[in-house]
Amino acid sequence: MKKYLVSILMLTPFFSWAQSITGTVVDSDGQSIAFANVTLCQSSDSTIITGCTSDENGNFCFATECTGGMYLRISFVGYKTKLVELGTSPIRVTLESIMLNEVIVVARRKLYEQKNGEIIANVKGTILETYPKTADVIAQLPFVSSQNGIFTVFGKGSPAIYINNRLVQDLKELDRLMPSEIKNIKINTMPGAKYDATVGAVIQIITEKAQGEGLSGTLHAGSKRSERWSAEEFVSLNYRHKVWDIFGSAYLIQRCRQIDMKANQQLSVADAVHGVGYQEEENVRSDRLAAVGGINYNPNENISAGVQYVYNHSTWKNDMLNNISHTVNNEMEVKQQRASSDRPDHTHNVNAYFSGTLGGNLSLDFNLDWVKGNERDNMHSWFQNDASGDVNTVSTRRYGYYASKGILTYANKYVNLEGGAEYSYTDMTQTYAIDNTALGINNSEDVTKQNRWALFVSAKSQVGNWGFGAGMRYEDIDFDYYKNKAWNKEQSKKYHKLFPNLFVNYSKGNMQATLSYERKIKYPSYSALRSNIQYSSPYVYESGNPMLLPQM
Repeated sequence: MKKYLVSILMLTPFFSWAQSITGTVVDSDGQSIAFANVTLCQSSDSTIITGCTSDENGNFCFATECTGGMYLRISFVGYKTKLVELGTSPIRVTLESIMLNEVIVVARRKLYEQKNGEIIANVKGTILETYPKTADVIAQLPFVSSQNGIFTVFGKGSPAIYINNRLVQDLKELDRLMPSEIKNIKINTMPGAKYDATVGAVIQIITEKAQGEGLSGTLHAGSKRSERWSAEEFVSLNYRHKVWDIFGSAYLIQRCRQIDMKANQQLSVADAVHGVGYQEEENVRSDRLAAVGGINYNPNENISAGVQYVYNHSTWKNDMLNNISHTVNNEMEVKQQRASSDRPDHTHNVNAYFSGTLGGNLSLDFNLDWVKGNERDNMHSWFQNDASGDVNTVSTRRYGYYASKGILTYANKYVNLEGGAEYSYTDMTQTYAIDNTALGINNSEDVTKQNRWALFVSAKSQVGNWGFGAGMRYEDIDFDYYKNKAWNKEQSKKYHKLFPNLFVNYSKGNMQATLSYERKIKYPSYSALRSNIQYSSPYVYESGNPMLLPQM
C-alpha cells in the first residue's frame, strides 16, 4: 500500500512593520565620516542582515523587519572596526595607527571619488596600499562586506570582480596581485548592458603599469584555528623582459573544521504524525592545489594582451555521526547513522584577452574562456547493528564551458559609447548510482546543454555634477535537457529577453544621489535543475526540480 505525504499550508493575512535604524558616524574629534560601512548583524552568529554606507554628514539610515538580537558593525579604512548596540549615536571610531620605526603614520588623503554612478577608491599612494592582500583592500570598500572569504555588495548580492577588463574566475587569483600594484578600484552598483543580466554589482580593479625588469616573486604561508587547524601556502614568480611578462604561481590550501547541527522535523503520513530529530557531528577536511601559468604582452600603455592556464584539484572528505530519533504514536526509535564521503575534482581553465586602442577614440576589449572539469562524490552510509541500512552511492559531474566576448568603445570628453556581443556554450552531465534497491531510488543521468547569445549597447555622459546613462541588452538562450539520454521537450526551454537600464546621478563632494531603473534576472543553478533523487538519511531524500523557471 502506498502512503502519501500531504502538506497543507494555510495562508493568513498579516501586517509587519519595518523598524528604521539611524545614526551618525564620527571620528574622535567629532568630524563626520562619509562612506563608512554600517552593517547590521545577528548577535547569535554574526550573520549579515543588511547594511549601507554613511553619507557626507556621517549619517546612515536603513530599515529591517528583524527584531531583537542584533548589533551594528562600523568599518572604515584606517579606523578600527567597532561593534555597537542599536541606538548608539553618535558612533565614534578611532584611528588605526601604523608604526614604522617608532614613527606613527596617519593617512588623511581623500580615498574616494564619484563619477557616473561609480565610486572610485584610490589605492596607489593611500593607506589602502599598505594592506597585505588585495582581498583585504576589497573588504574595506564602501558598500562591500566580507564573510568567510565571500564578498557581498549591500542590496546587490555577490559582485562580479574584474582585474582590468578580465573576469576573475577564482577569488584566489587575487592573491597573485599585490595592493602596491593597484591604481584604483571601481565599485559599480548599477552595472550596465555590457554585463550579464544576472550581475547585480561589479568591482573592477585597475592595475598600474608594471615597472622594472627581471625576476620577482611572492611567498606567503599562514595558518589559523577555529575548531581545527587550517593552513595555506602560496608562491608566485614573474619574469619581465621589455614588453613581455612570463608568470606562474601555485598554492595549497588545507581546511579542517567540525560541524555540529541539531534539527527536528514533522512528517504527516496517513493518519499519523512522525517526529524526526537529528543530532549530527561532522569532521570535514578539504585540500586544494592550484597551478597557474601564462604570458602577457604590454608594448605600451594603450595595448595589453595575454593568455593564462589555470589547473585546480581539490579533495573533500567528510566523516559524519548522526543520532536519529523517530517518534510515532508516542513510541520512539533511536538509530545511529554513520557516513563517510570523499569528493575529488579537477578543473582546467584557459583564458586569452586583448585590450587596446584602435586609433583615435576607439578601443576594443576581447576575451576568450575555455573550462573543462569533473567531480565525483562517493558516499558510504551505514547503521550500527543494522546491515540492511548499508548504502553506497556515487554521483558525478562533468562539464565544459566556452565563452567569447567583444566590446567596442568610443569615448571623448562628452560621451562614452559601448557596443558588443558575447556567446557562451555550456554542457553538463550529472549521474547518480545507488546500490540499495530496497530504498526505491533509481540510477539516473541528466544532461543539459545551453547556447547563449547576447547583444548590448550603452551610453554614458557626465555634465558637471550630473551623470546620465542608458543601455539595452538582448539575451537569447537555448536550453536542452536530456533525461537518461532522451531529450525532454517539456523541460527544455528557450528564452528571448530584453534588459534595459538607465540612471541619472548627481554628486558633489561626498554627497551622491541616484535615480535608476534596471531589469535583472536570476537563473536556477544546474544543481537545482537536476531530477535525480539522492539519499541522505532514511527520512531525508534530496532532489532538484527541472521545471524551475528564472526569476525576474
